[in-house]
Amino acid sequence: MRILAYILPAIAVFIACNVLLTFFELPLYGTWSGLRPLEEKLELYEQATKQRLTDKIILGSSLTEAGCSAKTLNEWLLKHGQDGGYFNLAEGGAHLQTQVVVYRISRAIARPKTVLLGVLIMGTDSDYFASEDEPPVKIMKKSPAGAMLDSDLGLAASYRVWQLPIFKFAAPVRDLVIYGDFKNRVFDYTDHQGRNKYGDLLPYAVCYDIEKATSYADTQKQRLLNMWRLAGTAGRFVENEWPVRMKRLAHLKSLTEKDGASLMLYPIMPGYMAMHEDEVLLEIQNETIKELARRLACQYITFEKPAQVRPYELVDPVHLNRHGSEFMARRIAAAMLQQDEALNAEQPTPRFLSPRKYPTDKKASGWGKFTSAIVKHNIKSGDTLDIHLLQGWNIPKLPIKKSVKVKVFYPNGMQEILPAQIKSSDGIAVQFGPDSEINKNQNNEVVLLISILDAKGKVINIPLKDYSWHQSNERHHKDNTSS
Repeated sequence: MRILAYILPAIAVFIACNVLLTFFELPLYGTWSGLRPLEEKLELYEQATKQRLTDKIILGSSLTEAGCSAKTLNEWLLKHGQDGGYFNLAEGGAHLQTQVVVYRISRAIARPKTVLLGVLIMGTDSDYFASEDEPPVKIMKKSPAGAMLDSDLGLAASYRVWQLPIFKFAAPVRDLVIYGDFKNRVFDYTDHQGRNKYGDLLPYAVCYDIEKATSYADTQKQRLLNMWRLAGTAGRFVENEWPVRMKRLAHLKSLTEKDGASLMLYPIMPGYMAMHEDEVLLEIQNETIKELARRLACQYITFEKPAQVRPYELVDPVHLNRHGSEFMARRIAAAMLQQDEALNAEQPTPRFLSPRKYPTDKKASGWGKFTSAIVKHNIKSGDTLDIHLLQGWNIPKLPIKKSVKVKVFYPNGMQEILPAQIKSSDGIAVQFGPDSEINKNQNNEVVLLISILDAKGKVINIPLKDYSWHQSNERHHKDNTSS
């Protein structure tokens, strides 16, 4: 009885602390794995499974995380008569070693029916840490999760324990008590991109370094061609360049097979290569994927024709932005459905600004590298652009008591600064006049580069979260009057 007198109050305090912490909006530090973006994504994955939005996952590196929109893939599959249900669990910096670990962790939440794996068709084993621990795994080994990396049961149990608020939020509470703020929260690239309920990153920024991307493509294409020609066959290419990675692929295949899930491979390349895809590069991708799938006895996806990513679809020389990830998702869906022609028919080429006309002095001309954004408009979109801005840690608030403007760069290189109306703490609206360049568009989509400015013309460094077009009431009234 005396023991209970000590134990029961401790249990009561433990439960009370866990309940209390659920009422506070505390930031996630990622202390369990050391990888905060991964833990954020796992939380979204759990929510998606509870809502029955997903029974399939996408794995890969940052090239897949930012290069395949699960939301768009699901929409396209449903539109053309197949089930969706994909969730993007690809992790930045993750190659096959980390992808296996991510899959093992995901099983603590739900075991998927299908694993769609983006396979990078570039480089050698040593290039991508295949013979040693990858950076994410090195980080995890120093975290509480590290002690359980060799045990599936231990990994799942450890994850669940660290989901308890008293452990999960210990670090931010400590910072608040000691410093009065979240001093030790680490900033990373996802803070300025946002994420949807399917795990997709949502960057709208555009890559200004297109010349660098082209230079990378020339160098890497020649390197890959030399490796391919030296091998002579896809089988020899895999044997020469994939010995360690094949072991890790086989490990992942054995796990999915044990779980009753199907493994499906598809080829990916860095953005700078995808922008210059041709028949030769496509053949290397397709033949390599076929050979890997043959050795693993798993499913695969190949692409029928080259489909080059457009310059405005890159967020940097390596990764795609939201528009690029949506395009690649449609391409994957079309390949799954064997409807490549349907993809081409539904995706007319828009008018977009040539990279040669991008602003050169971004700071002086009111363009922000991470916050200038790409938006699309077609003839039926309307004349008013509603912009929703990302809010969160280390992102400034919209100055709602001051005026803001929107600078627009049109496909022909023309620039225009338009007044904007602040609609909410994170939203503004800008109306384009009847003589605007967007209203001269008659057939295709128009791609605009926009930047948000304060009254003095200085860039407001708040990234775009989402946008939509609608017909303004003023324009609608005029149209009705004239008719």
